[in-house]
Amino acid sequence: MSDPTMAAEGVPAGQTGDYITAAEHATGTKEKTRSLWSDAWHDLTRRPLFVISMAVIAFLVVVAIFPSWFAEENPRLRDLDRARIGPNVPYLATVLAIIGSGITVIAAILATVGKLRDGVSRKMAPYVAGIGGVLLLAGGLINSVTLYLVIGALVFACGVVSGVPKVSRLLRGNAGTWGVVALLAVAGGAGLFIALDDLSTVEVGAAFGYDQQGRDIYARVVYGTRYTLLVGFSATLLTVLIGSLVGILSGYFGGWLDSLLSRIGEVFFGLPFVLGAIVILSAFRSAGFDSAPAIVAMVVMSISVLSWPVSMRIMRSAVIAAKQQDYVKAARALGASSARIIFRHLLPNCLAPVLVYATIALGAFIGAEATLSFLGIGLRDPAVSWGVMIADSRDYIRASPLLLIFPASFLTLTVLVFVTIGDAVREALDPKLK
Repeated sequence: MSDPTMAAEGVPAGQTGDYITAAEHATGTKEKTRSLWSDAWHDLTRRPLFVISMAVIAFLVVVAIFPSWFAEENPRLRDLDRARIGPNVPYLATVLAIIGSGITVIAAILATVGKLRDGVSRKMAPYVAGIGGVLLLAGGLINSVTLYLVIGALVFACGVVSGVPKVSRLLRGNAGTWGVVALLAVAGGAGLFIALDDLSTVEVGAAFGYDQQGRDIYARVVYGTRYTLLVGFSATLLTVLIGSLVGILSGYFGGWLDSLLSRIGEVFFGLPFVLGAIVILSAFRSAGFDSAPAIVAMVVMSISVLSWPVSMRIMRSAVIAAKQQDYVKAARALGASSARIIFRHLLPNCLAPVLVYATIALGAFIGAEATLSFLGIGLRDPAVSWGVMIADSRDYIRASPLLLIFPASFLTLTVLVFVTIGDAVREALDPKLK
């Protein structure tokens, strides 16, 4: 039977073309749509660098919450008899080899899962294998262990070769893929067996050595993770809260309130960060705040007070653009209050650019804390952070460079991880970059 609408338009019977009847509409499957956030998360979980960076951050958070799981030594225990004793090289090399071998086994597992399911695991395997190879090479270099060097070079070569697009396409066959998996599994297992056997013959402890006051550097690095991340997360949260609140009020209401809040923001934006922090922290330091929570609160407050105008400008611009949309006009026409419009309609749709700024600023604030501590106005005893350790090593850089290298390495890695996450979030939330 022909479609009546087609008959009315003079289309001959039997020439139905591409028209779809109501029955065909009813039997069709409805495709589930994703929101901006779910689509962004779907995109992020398929980025290997984002997944690896999130795994590193999760590990650092666990270390910050439970530092006693990773270091038994008291980070504040002083013993001048062991001042500036170098690292326990055999133990450090063995630990690096154990970690690198374990990561290599994980790379083999990821390659296996990627072969069976063809997901993000296949893309992550070369990166993970490269990290495992670097750690094995580091363990072999610092203690001149030939087996670690050979295994590390083999694992690193597997990671690099399988990460090259032209070569990886050649290895997608069963023989190539399972050959790489077997090579990684054997190398990781052999490295674990050799390193665990070496661990029973070396003296355990003091992997990073001792500082100028005889304190265990490794224990201070582990316990310093807590205050370093605490300052970074707290300063980012407070900065985003202040800036978002001021920005959303300024952008929504406009008029004299927008002008007033914008001028206030410009005043704070014009203050040099280091100079402003010196003034604020010096004023509160003379007030006699000597406990660790009070010192952390002062540093967090100084960073937030000098940084909130950036998030305020981002939120204000997003709100000004969003309040002209039809859904906001419809809510206002239906009698919705300003509070309901702000929290139910504007805020969820304006958070994306602020979230991107927050992820990048988190790493910057961790670096800012280290800068302030190096200048002598940031964290100090009894608080332990990587910035405090860098400040303590400034007079011994030539004589004992490892006092600087160990905390600076962890600081650099953490900042790099947060910047990588921020770039990934920015690309996932910005449709123009896809």
